[in-house]
Amino acid sequence: MIHESTYTVRADEVWLDDRTRVARSRGFIMVDDGGSALYGYDGRFNLADHTGSLERPVAGHGDWRVHAGEAELSRVKTGRRIDYWMADFTSCDYQPPHYHFHSHHLLVYPGRSFWGFNNVFYIGKYPLLYSPLLYKSLEPAGKNALNLKMQPGYDKRNGAFVKATQTHAWTPTTYSKLFLDWYSQQGLGEGTELEHHDGGNRAMLMGYHVRENVTHDERWSGLGDLSQTFGSSVTVQGRLQEQSDPNFNNDYNRSNTFMVTPELVNNGAVVYHTAKYTARVAYNSIQDAYLPGTSTLAPGVLPFGQTKYLQTTEDAPSVQFQTAPLQFHKVPWLNTFNANTDSNYTIGRDYIQQTVAGGWQATRSIALAPGVTMTPLATYTETVYNRFDELSNSTGPVGGVAQTYLDAAVGRYTAQDTVRFDTLAGALDVGYAYTRRLAPGTFSNDAGASDHGIEQSLATVEDAFRPTRKIFVRATTGYDFRTFTYQTLQAKDRIQPITGEVYYTPRSSLTLSLRDNYQVDMGNQSMLADATWGDPLGTFAEASAGYNLGEADQYISSVLVGYEPSTFTWRVTAALRSVVATPGAPQQLSRFQLFDKELTFTKRWHDFYGQALVMLRPGGVKEYSARVQLRLPSEKETAVEHRDWESEWFPERKNGTSDRP
Repeated sequence: MIHESTYTVRADEVWLDDRTRVARSRGFIMVDDGGSALYGYDGRFNLADHTGSLERPVAGHGDWRVHAGEAELSRVKTGRRIDYWMADFTSCDYQPPHYHFHSHHLLVYPGRSFWGFNNVFYIGKYPLLYSPLLYKSLEPAGKNALNLKMQPGYDKRNGAFVKATQTHAWTPTTYSKLFLDWYSQQGLGEGTELEHHDGGNRAMLMGYHVRENVTHDERWSGLGDLSQTFGSSVTVQGRLQEQSDPNFNNDYNRSNTFMVTPELVNNGAVVYHTAKYTARVAYNSIQDAYLPGTSTLAPGVLPFGQTKYLQTTEDAPSVQFQTAPLQFHKVPWLNTFNANTDSNYTIGRDYIQQTVAGGWQATRSIALAPGVTMTPLATYTETVYNRFDELSNSTGPVGGVAQTYLDAAVGRYTAQDTVRFDTLAGALDVGYAYTRRLAPGTFSNDAGASDHGIEQSLATVEDAFRPTRKIFVRATTGYDFRTFTYQTLQAKDRIQPITGEVYYTPRSSLTLSLRDNYQVDMGNQSMLADATWGDPLGTFAEASAGYNLGEADQYISSVLVGYEPSTFTWRVTAALRSVVATPGAPQQLSRFQLFDKELTFTKRWHDFYGQALVMLRPGGVKEYSARVQLRLPSEKETAVEHRDWESEWFPERKNGTSDRP
């Protein structure tokens, strides 16, 4: 044994030249630097510069074990370097290992990374895949992790495809993805994604591009999201969504917020917040899919070349200011002051409406008796319009004649009160709100308008009742007291929709709910029933059915199921969404269609993760895909954390419901 500085050399036989500080061994030798050990045979080691060579070395680097024909030790500016020749390495701890890589040359920087050149991947004894270059970080999980995922498949529009995703974790809070996809009918698709999530600071930027082979059309999509705080007072927020055409997300789902999205939403804001007030400067834009040359919304089934985006609304800019609740002297009312200015474009209006407004609000809570609380509220706002069309700002008949005011100041005042009764029958809220608009440029009520200047005169009642810990019931309705010059409302027209909700949770794994919206003289407006059982991440079942008066002859239903055995080695999930057409009456069934069908099977075994996916949905989307992923040590520890971040912008990735590369 020879010990020098932090290095120790142990061998069956060893000779040391005191003049050159070179040690030679015959038979077994071990070189220990205090942090790692290298074993081999017939070695040569220079104690002066810590270089040398070994025959038949065996070593461990992080979670990886290496067996090679020869190893050379050297020094570089950044630390140690080990070159292995004819190396077999694996992170599988089974004997024999389930898989291993064989590299002609494996270059290792201990504690940092390794690079493999001319690599063959083996499952057991069988070669499966060749790669000219392989990189892996040896730093702690999540610090510089780099992995590659491949997903082959087929879909009706794009043909056979292979999707490749390379993920690199730059820090525990920042990682990136590179996309390179091949579609047999459309050619190559490429993109990238960068995500950062550090406490309340979040940022995401993603883009994807395809130049289609047949049409040579350039199709692309871009997404961005930002929330960044500077110091303790300034926050920058933003959202970016742009794409070449409204059907992009139906044809390619590499860059999307939802599977189908017909509109683009872009906004940004700078917020300055203190303990006394909040100020905000914002921009907002919404674009929707329209038929070219018209102002008609485009059906989602049209080819992308027949649709375009048209601006539907834009606020550029919008400025808001609001104080924190203030109390003056010993007056018990809390006062809030606000101001805002806006420049708004809305489709169908032939001018940009500019407004400047200021307002005041006061409220307090008063205990009238045990279990009885009253919360009155009073507000006054004054808004200056560059143009004010009275008919469009009041409730008037279609086709009526509007009176237009230029540079008009319009005041509004509101009186509102809510009384809560805590009773054995639940928490009962009874309220009334009255809002009156003043005539433009005056302090007189706008009595000559079609709504007599009364924008709100509404009594409401809400009861929330929990008879047991397992049952929660809530019901709401109201009564509108407004009158109009062009129509007479009956009592049945004034009663607001009656909304009822019932939630029943007999145990933590089962929840039943029913929500119904009923309007007097018109019947049910909408209904939604839902039942959920089990763990959404394991074995579960969920069924829901709904109805909406907007599509009175259709009933929508959805069934989601998932099963995972107690061994947690595999899982299957399925989704069936259907529509039932019943024109005229519920019993007159004319059509039943399963418009969305999904089936996913996942299998986990030791170091591998496999998935098979079938997805059929509207827009001609028929996709079949499968992949097998080698789950390396650092990926196992960081995957869940990254998935949770991604679900903020990509709901389809939440809780592993879609584990696409």
